Amino acid sequence: MGSTKIVEVLPNKEFELLIRDCVIKINPHASYRVSTAQRTVFSDAELIRILKEEKPVLYGEQENGRFAVIFKRNEGFIRLIFQHISKGIEVGTFYIIDQLPPIK
Repeated sequence: MGSTKIVEVLPNKEFELLIRDCVIKINPHASYRVSTAQRTVFSDAELIRILKEEKPVLYGEQENGRFAVIFKRNEGFIRLIFQHISKGIEVGTFYIIDQLPPIK
């Protein structure tokens, strides 16, 4: 299993086309890395809203074969990690980051 480093930046348009008509599942363990307060703010419905309605600042494939999409917040960024599933995507985890990650 590879790392979570982004090894290929993909066009935001590709993400927008992917997300437009797909089913989005949020894994029950997706909020494992965030605090209780952040779990309240970033409910499943809010994560789906972010994915469907906001414009990402970075979208790419990770070394481990999963995909990362990063959105700007008032302070920092939110990084959502997902994998493709039948007819959609499943968000496996998300976390708040202070800056954009280096690209490998």
